[in-house]
Amino acid sequence: VGGPPGGYIASLGQKRNALLIQLEHRFYGESLPNGNVDTDNLKLLTVENALADLASFIDWYTAEHGTTGQWFAFGGSYPGALSGWFRKVYPEHTA
Repeated sequence: VGGPPGGYIASLGQKRNALLIQLEHRFYGESLPNGNVDTDNLKLLTVENALADLASFIDWYTAEHGTTGQWFAFGGSYPGALSGWFRKVYPEHTA
């Protein structure tokens, strides 16, 4: 990942004193489950798994760092769609 989010979201985060975290989607960038993109391995590249990855990250981060604040998923285009689907499938994980 090339660094923290920028633009309007960064200004909102700063205004609200929020921590901004950008996750890398499996199979994009350096995130290669099982270390390869063989056809058999690509069956793991699903929206359901991407949503479960985010839920697992939130659970881990909250436990590891003892955070108590609310989480807000955001994005544009495909990440925006994932944000909406995440809110629907995991409503207890986001504000």
